[in-house]
Amino acid sequence: MAPSLTTSAAGRTYDFSRVVGGRQQMNGIISMAFGQDDDVYITQKALLFFDVSRLKIGPEPDDEELVMSFRDIDPNNFEGAWPACLAVGPDQDVYVTDELRHLISVFDGDGHFIRNFGQPGTGPGQFDRPSGIIFAADGSMYVSDTLNHRIQHLTSAGEFIH
Repeated sequence: MAPSLTTSAAGRTYDFSRVVGGRQQMNGIISMAFGQDDDVYITQKALLFFDVSRLKIGPEPDDEELVMSFRDIDPNNFEGAWPACLAVGPDQDVYVTDELRHLISVFDGDGHFIRNFGQPGTGPGQFDRPSGIIFAADGSMYVSDTLNHRIQHLTSAGEFIH
């Protein structure tokens, strides 16, 4: 059996093994977030490779499947991108921080691009290497704006709150 890491989330135990990764479909996982129906979204960075993917993880060891790669849907959405972290919003859209383009990209759960928001800079709603992202209970988000040395509070539409 492949080595695995077991963790509990939302009252359920997930067993994440190296089965999918062993097939070299995942490389350099740096962020993950849970969606609905056992969906797990991940960002990957390794050398010049990067991607956002959706997995299904079942209750049994080795019960996992790489459902799809966002990059396969439309590779142009990742031109010049460097995804860092992701979060699943209350609308079940996937929000991905992009450290090179200094913005947040939003995709539906099937990997289709919806919109970008943000731009390089130091003002409200502007970023310099946005990395972490998390949603609050009220549906707003917090983004770590790494090289501006701050955390920005935004609506899910990307409007600056404070």
